[in-house]
Amino acid sequence: MKNATILALFLAIVLILSGSTRAQTPTKIPGIDQDGKKPQVMVLGAFHFDNPGLDYVKSSVSDILSAPRQKELRELLDNIKAFKPTKIAIEAEPKFGERINARYGRYVAGQDTLRRSEIDQIAFRLAKELGHKAVYCVDMKKDMDFNAVMQTAQMSGQTDFLRRFQLAMGFIQAELEKMSTMSLIEQFRLHNNLHNAEHSHSAYLLMATVGKDTNYTGANVIAGWYERNLKIAMNVMRIIESPEDRVLVLFGAGHLPLLYHYFKFSPDVEVVNAEGYLQPTGTQPKGTQPTGTKK
Repeated sequence: MKNATILALFLAIVLILSGSTRAQTPTKIPGIDQDGKKPQVMVLGAFHFDNPGLDYVKSSVSDILSAPRQKELRELLDNIKAFKPTKIAIEAEPKFGERINARYGRYVAGQDTLRRSEIDQIAFRLAKELGHKAVYCVDMKKDMDFNAVMQTAQMSGQTDFLRRFQLAMGFIQAELEKMSTMSLIEQFRLHNNLHNAEHSHSAYLLMATVGKDTNYTGANVIAGWYERNLKIAMNVMRIIESPEDRVLVLFGAGHLPLLYHYFKFSPDVEVVNAEGYLQPTGTQPKGTQPTGTKK
C-alpha cells in the first residue's frame, strides 16, 4: 500500500471513531490501545539550581546549599519520593551517562560531594535513598536560534511581535524573580501547574509567527523545540523495561508542556501530574495517595 493510501485509511478510521455520538468513552483501536497495567511517567519541571544562565529568560536563584534551602529541599524530596520512582531520568545527553554515573557512584560510596545542580540535589539524592544503581541521561540537545527569530522579525517589519514578545519576557522574568523568594515546594508547585506551564508555552507559538511569505524562520526554530522534546520523550520510553516501572523525569520547567503532552497521548504509558505530589507537608490526609494521575 502506498504511504498516501495508508494515511488516508488511518484518518478515515480516526474520523469514524471520533464521530460516534453514542460512545461515552473512546473506542479502542486494535494495535494501539493495549490492555493491562502501564508503566507510569511523571515529569517534574524544575528551575536550574546552579543558574548557568543558559535559559533565554534570566533570573536570580538563592543558594541551594544554604541551610534554609536544604531544609526546604528535604521536604521536596520526601514529597517526590512518595511517587516511588524505579528510574530517574535527567536533563543530560546519553553520551555523558558514563561520566555522570561514575560521579553518582562516587557520591553513593561517600567519595564525592554534591554540587549545586538539580541533578545532584534531586536526582542523585533521591536515587541513592531509593537504592538505584544509576540515573538515566535522556536529553537531546538542539540549539534554538532566537537571534535569527528576532532578526527576521526586525527585517520583516513585525514590530507588533517584537513589542508583544518583549512585554511577555519582561512579565515572565518578573514572575520568576517573585517566585525565587518563595519556598522550594511553593516554587515547584507553581512550575508544575499544568495550566501555568501551558499558558507560558504560548510564547513559543508567538515566536512561530515570525516570517512572511515563504519565510518560516519562527516556525522552523520552534519546530526544533518540538522535535527536541519528542526525542527526549522517546529516550524516556526506551529506558522503560516493565509495566511496574515508574519513571521520574527531571527537566527544566520549560519542557513540561510538551513532555507531558507526548506522554499523555502515548498508548504505552500512564502520565502522572507532579503537582499532586507537591502539597505542603501535613495538608494531605494520611492514607491517601497524591492526586494528579492522568490516563
